[in-house]
Amino acid sequence: GDVCCHGNVRYPGNVRCHGNMRYSGNVRCHGDVRCHGNVRYDGNVRCHGNVRCHGDVRCHGDVRCHGDVRCHGNVRCHGDVRCHGNVRCPGNVRYHGNMR
Repeated sequence: GDVCCHGNVRYPGNVRCHGNMRYSGNVRCHGDVRCHGNVRYDGNVRCHGNVRCHGDVRCHGDVRCHGDVRCHGNVRCHGDVRCHGNVRCPGNVRYHGNMR
């Protein structure tokens, strides 16, 4: 189902959701962030793995990962998009910060 969280999430493994994800805090994990729906973050996303989404990704903070950012929809970020891997997206990638 859907996940709505109004606090910070810190997890030593993977964060997975089979619906839509909406966070109003920061997400930090040592694995991957995976979602089968749309993702909306009102904070920052930091992970040691990959960020994968089957829908759209919208973030009002930064997206930082050590792997790839893979999205089947659009990526919209008001902060920076920083990853050590690739950004793969068949839709649009829009950001107001830096792409690194």
